[in-house]
Amino acid sequence: MRRTIVALFAVLVGIATTSPGATQTPQVVVSPVVVGQSASSELTAPAARYHELRMTAGQSVRINVRSEAFQPLVSVGRLNNGVFEELAFQRSGASDARIWFVAPGDGAYAVQVASFAPFGFGTYTLDVSAHPVGPAPAVTPIALGEALSGRLAKGGARIGDRLYQVFKLTTTERLQRVEIEVTAEGFRPALDLNLVPTETLPRLGSSTANFSTPALVRYYRTFPVPGEHLLLVSAVGADDEGSFSLVARALPRPSAVLPRAVVLTESAQGRLVLDETVVPSEVLGGGFRPYALYELRGRRGEKYDISVRAEGFPPRLELGGRVSGGFAVLRSSGVLRPGEVRLSHEFESNEVLLLRVSPHLDGRIGLGATPEESSFEIRAGRVTTETPPQRRAGQSFRIDVFACEGVPDADARAQRIVDMLRQRGWAPEGVTIADVRKRALSEATNRSAGYGLSDDRLRADRDEQDLAEAVIAQLARAAPPLPLQAGNSPGTASPNYLSVFVCRR
Repeated sequence: MRRTIVALFAVLVGIATTSPGATQTPQVVVSPVVVGQSASSELTAPAARYHELRMTAGQSVRINVRSEAFQPLVSVGRLNNGVFEELAFQRSGASDARIWFVAPGDGAYAVQVASFAPFGFGTYTLDVSAHPVGPAPAVTPIALGEALSGRLAKGGARIGDRLYQVFKLTTTERLQRVEIEVTAEGFRPALDLNLVPTETLPRLGSSTANFSTPALVRYYRTFPVPGEHLLLVSAVGADDEGSFSLVARALPRPSAVLPRAVVLTESAQGRLVLDETVVPSEVLGGGFRPYALYELRGRRGEKYDISVRAEGFPPRLELGGRVSGGFAVLRSSGVLRPGEVRLSHEFESNEVLLLRVSPHLDGRIGLGATPEESSFEIRAGRVTTETPPQRRAGQSFRIDVFACEGVPDADARAQRIVDMLRQRGWAPEGVTIADVRKRALSEATNRSAGYGLSDDRLRADRDEQDLAEAVIAQLARAAPPLPLQAGNSPGTASPNYLSVFVCRR
């Protein structure tokens, strides 16, 4: 996957490629860099830049690239006759990228610096420092139904800047369904599950950290074949320490029969229970989620708006029908606001379709919620197809810019956006920007349904798209640019109001 991305990036920025994973560079190594020193250089579109780093086998380093001009990418590999063979890659925040690299052998390695945006360029600083690998982690067996205690402490095993411990779980049944829970004190926990032999310790990467509460992460998984599997417990924050408990529980097999579908009128109350019928993951060995099923009857030309409001979990709403293999999805809802999703459908014929309600994320009822807390309400109302109201010239608009708490530089970037949008002359003709405010979006709110934001995004009503495009264009004029994505429309109409979320790490 990563090699394909590198090749595509190379095409976008005009770097010739020779084969997947091999990038032909028109440029020699800019300058050598050694461990313990910094190097400053400039990225000029469209080519990447290279630095030579000599290392010995087993040597471990931390490489950091910082730039205020572009969002950097950093890769480590080898240059052979002008061809860059990538060994490791990383993209981090908006202005820096970090990578931890252990040399597989003696010799010269190439550090490649590029821009995340196809035509981003400017000056940057490259730092290379020694980074001890730490002791090899002990692998602690854990049985289903067993609870163990552990502690992350400095001096322990680490991957990158994260401390971790490794546990080995043995399953004896095919398609074994397991619930794994980590409760921590002193740090926010992350959990990685790896279907690999225990003698191979993988990199962290499949972590559920983004969806954990401050002290708890709970994950559900189906293990396709009996065997030994690795569980990696770590902290989200660099060098975070503390104690934790880990428990792995076997879950019963779900019913193989679909629940009885009921006729949906205006509204219905429902509840999801993990131990009942579940939707398996599309990938064998992945997670699963419980669901409830409803019928929606319609005539040709009728249009319905359907919404789900949930308590205790981020919901997903899917429209589809029965097939021999189960359920075929026609369309899925978008996340609109906390605890609510919505979709619309216009019937092309007289037919009966199915509505499936489930958690948005495979393997969870919610953010630490129990099945008993997973109630929801589903509504389906027939609407008259109308042309969206057109915004009249002379209207006055407000714009709120939300800085996500816990995101580095979010407050500073939000202030830059506010300053750019308070300038005159960028709005469409006849539109007045009455007020632009900077506000905070708490981590708790961003973890709730309807948010889950991890990028910089704009939300506007359907009839405000010309203003939304003007906002994006205005922020692109900043130096350096402030890239912004257009997001979904709000769950409910918000006339004369736009919201910008600054959440990209």
